[in-house]
Amino acid sequence: MIASRRLLSIRLLSGIAALALAGLCLGADPVHPAEQREYWARFEQRDWTAAIASAEELVNAGRANGANPLQLANALTLLGNAQLGAKNLPAAEAAYREALKTVEPRVSAGDARLLDPLRGLGYTLAAGGKHAEAIPPLQRALVVARRNLGLFDLGQQGLLRQLAASLTSVNDPAEAQKHMQYMLQIGERAYGARDLRMVPLHCLLGDWYTQIGVMPQARDHYRVALSIAEQNGGKNHLAVVEPLRSLATSYRRELFLSGAGLLRQPETDTATNENFARENRPITAQYLNTEGERALLRAVKVVEANAEEKSSDVAQLTIATLVDAGDWYQTRNQPQKAFEFYRRAAALVPPAVTGSAATAVGPFGFPVQVYIPMPPLATRNRFRPDSDVVERFVQVEFTVTSDGSVKDEHVVDQDAGSRQAAETITAIHAARYRPKFVNGEPVETTAVRHRQIFRQRKENIQTAPEILPTLSPEEAGEGRARCDDRQEPVPFSLC
Repeated sequence: MIASRRLLSIRLLSGIAALALAGLCLGADPVHPAEQREYWARFEQRDWTAAIASAEELVNAGRANGANPLQLANALTLLGNAQLGAKNLPAAEAAYREALKTVEPRVSAGDARLLDPLRGLGYTLAAGGKHAEAIPPLQRALVVARRNLGLFDLGQQGLLRQLAASLTSVNDPAEAQKHMQYMLQIGERAYGARDLRMVPLHCLLGDWYTQIGVMPQARDHYRVALSIAEQNGGKNHLAVVEPLRSLATSYRRELFLSGAGLLRQPETDTATNENFARENRPITAQYLNTEGERALLRAVKVVEANAEEKSSDVAQLTIATLVDAGDWYQTRNQPQKAFEFYRRAAALVPPAVTGSAATAVGPFGFPVQVYIPMPPLATRNRFRPDSDVVERFVQVEFTVTSDGSVKDEHVVDQDAGSRQAAETITAIHAARYRPKFVNGEPVETTAVRHRQIFRQRKENIQTAPEILPTLSPEEAGEGRARCDDRQEPVPFSLC
């Protein structure tokens, strides 16, 4: 199994804040005490300033009532929840740690009152990139949850996802895989293996395999998800869209990993695996696997067949699917086909009025990199531990034209050498972007920047074993999130 010591795979990281909040809400009592109702009303509205103020009042009341320290611990946990929602990670961490310090001497190791502060602390540390520190409280929270709620309680799925994400980031993919597969087992036990609600769970497990570069297993899960969706809802049910999009995504991700020298094919029995020839041929942008193209074109037809459903979720799914199709063809350097889908998507995006021009927001508010060939020197030492290398960079500035190509590229800053600078210029000239749109049409954007990282080996360092890393946000660009996490852009263009 392969993994990385860098930050978590982008799709998993993108959902940390939403995942944390969802997990915290699952841990909350649905019937709140009267004194907490104002807090929960603000929390559920995501009015973080008001929620923090309400929680601080509860904390002050708890400190005043010294006879009941567990009341104070509960208030501190609520404060941590609100601070995490506001992305004030230091304040959230301090609140959770004080809550734990208050609770731990007064309860047994498996007491349910430890669950919320442990889980909140783990989510907060992970959101700050402190994955090694996040793992122990997340593991303890999982033990407490199972002891109090049962081995197959659905509420632990968020914990399992975050724990797997953090384990992946610290180079323990084998343990991470156990948690992801257990998440799937919980769903099968609760819903049944062929229930429609299993579709997103198979997609999540497929996403995890995609990010660590194990594409055959990833695609197996996407195909199972697609089969379940078709069986339950028919070939035009909206549930087929996410596995179709994910299947196509895996081919673009594979292209990036291959070009970066990060992709490894597992041992495969060519006599029994019918997908071997298709999935092990050389990968280039011009010859992306046609299965991905067919999947996206079908997904577009499905969302358009469901256009009569006027919900915002369907509208967002339609936009995202059209953007994916455009990105696919832009990656293949087929701008005429790409812009057919981009224009259809841009027409659905609500405009933000700036001066006299309506500027599209969301996927068209700024140029997004959809493909860049990796400079050869940037592929070196990618598998070495951070302690064995020094990172150098080249930063370039350029113009993204209205057709998504690059011109006027030049170096604006660097601490790498001239060869690295030359390779970066060559790579960015060949890059392809989804351009910015204004009034429904693509426009040229100047002063766009790209920072290329090079890992140079320190002198007199012995060879280290090679391990496949997932990509940092800086390496990955910007791209799409899953449909349930699409409120914010995800820093990955090839996910």
